[in-house]
Amino acid sequence: MATKSTAWNQVIAGFGLMFNSWGLINAFGVFQEYYSSFHPALSTLSSISWIGSLQIFLMLACGSATGSFVDRGYAQLMTFIGCALVTLGLLFTSFSGEFTSAHRPVYYQVLLSQGVLSGMGMSLLLVPSTAIVPTHFTQNRALAVGLANTGASLGGIVYPVLTRRLLASVGFSWGMRATALVVLATTGVGGLLVRQRADLTKSPFKRTLYRFSCLKDPPYALFVAGIFFSFAGIYIPYFYISAWVRDTAFPLHDVSTYYLISIMNAGGLVGRIIPNFVADKFISGPVLTQALATIACAGPTGLLSALLARQLGLSICVLDAKQSPIEVGGADAITARTQQYLEVASNAEQNVGTNAGILGELLNRGVKCNTSTTYADGEFTSRQSKWWNEIPHTFYNNLLMIGQPYIERHFASHIDVPIYYDEPALSFSHKKSPLSVTVRTAKRTVEGRFCLAADGARSFVRNHLNIGWEGTKPNMVWAVLDCWIDTTFPVTREIVTLQVNGESRMAWIPRERGMQRFYVLLDGEITHERTEASIRRHMAPHHVEFTHVEWFSRFEIKERVASTFLYPTSSEPFILAGDAAHVHSVNGGQGMNTGLSDAFNLIWRLYFLLRHHSLPSSSSDQILSSYDTERRETAKGVIDVAAKLVRSTLADAKGYVELIEKNAGFITGMGVQYSGLSSPLVRESEHSIWKAGQRAPDLWLSDPKGDAVRLYQKLIYGRYLLIIVAAVRRAMEVQNSDFVMLLRLTGLSARRVGVQGRSEDVEEETHPEAFGCSWVKRGEEYAVLVRPDCCIEFVGDVDEVLEYTASRLPGLI
Repeated sequence: MATKSTAWNQVIAGFGLMFNSWGLINAFGVFQEYYSSFHPALSTLSSISWIGSLQIFLMLACGSATGSFVDRGYAQLMTFIGCALVTLGLLFTSFSGEFTSAHRPVYYQVLLSQGVLSGMGMSLLLVPSTAIVPTHFTQNRALAVGLANTGASLGGIVYPVLTRRLLASVGFSWGMRATALVVLATTGVGGLLVRQRADLTKSPFKRTLYRFSCLKDPPYALFVAGIFFSFAGIYIPYFYISAWVRDTAFPLHDVSTYYLISIMNAGGLVGRIIPNFVADKFISGPVLTQALATIACAGPTGLLSALLARQLGLSICVLDAKQSPIEVGGADAITARTQQYLEVASNAEQNVGTNAGILGELLNRGVKCNTSTTYADGEFTSRQSKWWNEIPHTFYNNLLMIGQPYIERHFASHIDVPIYYDEPALSFSHKKSPLSVTVRTAKRTVEGRFCLAADGARSFVRNHLNIGWEGTKPNMVWAVLDCWIDTTFPVTREIVTLQVNGESRMAWIPRERGMQRFYVLLDGEITHERTEASIRRHMAPHHVEFTHVEWFSRFEIKERVASTFLYPTSSEPFILAGDAAHVHSVNGGQGMNTGLSDAFNLIWRLYFLLRHHSLPSSSSDQILSSYDTERRETAKGVIDVAAKLVRSTLADAKGYVELIEKNAGFITGMGVQYSGLSSPLVRESEHSIWKAGQRAPDLWLSDPKGDAVRLYQKLIYGRYLLIIVAAVRRAMEVQNSDFVMLLRLTGLSARRVGVQGRSEDVEEETHPEAFGCSWVKRGEEYAVLVRPDCCIEFVGDVDEVLEYTASRLPGLI
């Protein structure tokens, strides 16, 4: 939250912008009276009112579209442009003429200048004047918003008196110029003070000018309708009262008619301050927030869940007990499979090159590593990268070494909703009809359909719900040190296992920024000094100097998994993920990555449950229950592998490396599969390189233009992929592109430059939209259904797969 001075400066800024948007509109009645007071008048009363009506219409119609630009962080620029347009609109109005017989103003010029140009300028002031102030306050929010809004009332008080007297004393042209000067000064000050919260201006890729889907929410639609009908008539007295009193000779006892406009606006001062003050002091409790999903904890799992949910347009609320994102320490690597997931997540971003986006920015900063080296008795004894280089059908055959602090900040920068730090959950409740969950913090009450608990190994949610926490503690504590060193040891971008006396008690991990991480297993007391001494002993005879230490910590090994990931039943609202669902040793680098896989496996399921309204109840139950089936078994497998690795550190390094190679499928993430688990979202089947329950292979394809592209570059998270191999004459069409994509594959058409053709090489009939693939064999026809988490669900004959898809996911194809 911003400092107090910055926060209250936004109130001043909002006041200035309100003063010159709603304030000027509230004062338009004085122009209505003035323009119609001459003979001949500027135009009819009805035609004159169109000037003010255009101002209101353009401010609201165009202003509602500018919210997208405020989200992107352009509020201050918008205020400056808006200030310029309103000022120019009034200046151009002054140039249209003078109310004399020699040079009378021309109606259409006044309409375009004061109505259109000023109205466009006001539209740029509208959203910054209302949206920024509440983001800077957790206390006295209603009062702060009310004080900012008094600018509309005060503008409606000041401008009628100021402008009408200027028009009477110095004439139309100079009166309008003087009014323009007041607008320039007051709006300019407001623009200079505008400051947006940086955490709310990131990741604009899913924001559009309008999102009409929000009108599908009945309460919101009724609210909009109520506002519409309120505005339909509210400005009639503001526009006409002064002219009506003049024309009807209504007795005011020498009070100028334009004072009536100021008096009407004066009532708004009371209404904008006193109720807001009372609300803050006596009525307001915690802020009520509506969200489809509440995400408890803004660690990597929670943040990726939030990022994916926002890509899919789900409303969420992210709560975290931490006071701020972590700055040092944490996890240190992203596996090959996680890199594939993040590439798919990156595909949703528009106009992002290969060196940017969710994955691209991490690749630019991290250190790629796919070699494990053993160092013992003063020399390197082995160097292995076989298990990385032999991963089939992938573009990523390495670990990406990068720290959790940067990963968290990076994910947060791609999320377009606020993250509420320092807001630990205090209590929970849920009801079954309709299915919903309520989460309460000291500052807000969040109501939603689901609550995702990713709040760590000591999960408050898991403990509060009394979910079982099964497993053991092997009584092993590792020291972890992030540092920079000066050494004669040959520093490489490899994972080095260092052995002393036949035991591999130390691992050396290369990190970003030239930093090094050491994991050291010590007996007895674990201190910073003993850790550095052990590192020197393992790296002997090379000299080591620790030039800077960023982080030192201890990590007690726990091997536990929650008894269920869904509570209280397989279809109800509490969901566990990440360390709240499973914890294990640091060996193998699977903690954070398993949590990120949980997120990737889960969020698309919630999207289908919340957005696919024609989903059969049987499919709905299976979609959510299969998350528990698949991810709990995976967690058990990860824990088993990590347990073997951590215990093997007491053996020689050769055995440790052999164990890594044996379990490379889990360590790289590429071997994790859901076949054989009786998952309802995996129909056991296999054809060629496609096997249900396994990851979809990242094949090289040739698009219809002949350009090379990989399969994972075509995937969009949240959508099923239906692959049709051959079957050229089968006509099919995607009915709902929000949930499924269609990809046709055909045999690869080789160019055969310098190669003599064979008689059997007859070109097969191909579909004009088909992608060439070298794995498609002549005469084959089949279909593959790939889930949104890039796992193969079913492989079979085209008719069989289409029938399966139609029954499970109706209305898509």
